[in-house]
Amino acid sequence: MISLDATFFYQLAVFLFLMWFLNRALFRPVLAVLDARERAHVEPAKLAEELIAKANAEAAEYAGIMAETKSDCDRIREELIKDAHEQEHKILTSATAEATRLVGEARESLAAARTQLVTEVDAQAVKLAARLADRLIGKSA
Repeated sequence: MISLDATFFYQLAVFLFLMWFLNRALFRPVLAVLDARERAHVEPAKLAEELIAKANAEAAEYAGIMAETKSDCDRIREELIKDAHEQEHKILTSATAEATRLVGEARESLAAARTQLVTEVDAQAVKLAARLADRLIGKSA
């Protein structure tokens, strides 16, 4: 049987003193080191997760901006091509009209020159005929 005498109380006092001393000297520092170690692993992991989430969000935003910029570039390129075709058409139409006008002027100029040349040739032919007639008449007389 268990007897409750003075040794029991001495053992209980020593046990409680050891528990208090070990708690202060060993358990608290070990628990503090374990908590610090846990925090050292958890906090960088949380920070890494936050940074990864932020990087993914920024990558998605970048992709959106790039897609929008590409569509704007495509739209602007199409507008420039359309404007270039319109300018090409205007220039060709203008050049064709100018060429037609110049050809018409050249034909009129050639027709006028031909008429003048025919008139001059006729005049020269008349003069030549008159000179020939004078020579022929002058020789026969």
